[in-house]
Amino acid sequence: TSLLVSLQPATEKMQSVTVWQDTLDVFLVNEEANIWFSEYLGTNCQLVQMTDDIIRSVDQDYGQPRDEVSFADGFPLLLIGEASLDDLNQRLENPVSMRRFRPNVVVSDGAAYAEDNWHRLRIGEVEFEGVKACSRCIFTTIDPDTGVKDPDKEPLRTLGTYRRRDGKGVYFGQNLIPRNQGKIRMGDSVEILS
Repeated sequence: TSLLVSLQPATEKMQSVTVWQDTLDVFLVNEEANIWFSEYLGTNCQLVQMTDDIIRSVDQDYGQPRDEVSFADGFPLLLIGEASLDDLNQRLENPVSMRRFRPNVVVSDGAAYAEDNWHRLRIGEVEFEGVKACSRCIFTTIDPDTGVKDPDKEPLRTLGTYRRRDGKGVYFGQNLIPRNQGKIRMGDSVEILS
């Protein structure tokens, strides 16, 4: 069965949710959506929505005071180059798909890990700031198709052999914050500004 969800802002009762350390009061979309997702996923869940007046700021160590993120991990977008994944997969016994890393933007040309040094870039109509390399967690070890965790903790274990920084984490990808409004489309060129 299918479910149609209105694009109009939800107005039903508020629900408190936590995304990492941020607790937000958001709106329940509707009971029909809750039932549909609960049955489809086989677990009790609720579909919630942030309206424009609900603010969740990015980490201010990396962003500007007015930079916001919704339910995403910590920043609005994540970019990874295909060459970076290709390099990783050459090191793995069992290659993984890009889906393991959940990027919003995938760049098809360029050198492996070139995105580490992209501080300002333009894709289509939008200029972005590359604010922070993305610290990777245990979720990268879970196959998105099966939900099964890799017993060898791959690809995180291999990434840790050559992508660990300052003893603080393993990095793969670049977090982006848009600096203007506009559209980006599949096939748009990427212009590195700095």
